[in-house]
Amino acid sequence: MAAADAERLHLEVTEVLEAYATCHLLASAAVAHPLAEPPRLLAPPRLVCAAPYDQWQGVVADAASLVPRGLALALTVPLHERVAVTAQFLDGSG
Repeated sequence: MAAADAERLHLEVTEVLEAYATCHLLASAAVAHPLAEPPRLLAPPRLVCAAPYDQWQGVVADAASLVPRGLALALTVPLHERVAVTAQFLDGSG
């Protein structure tokens, strides 16, 4: 197995394990809320993102379009780059 494949596998398994206890809540909310009706309570800018290995990567742009002032972003794999992008967004400069 190549090093990149091992890193990706590690990241995916880690994401699944971290989300295991609550991932059903996201699926339940997605099914319970009609997609044609944008959420009304979200007014501040919202960062909608997923890493390249994330199962949600393919729907980030669609999800961001449903959120008022939503910004879609594909995150990179190195954690320090993700942190920098998130910090820029939170600071209002991203």
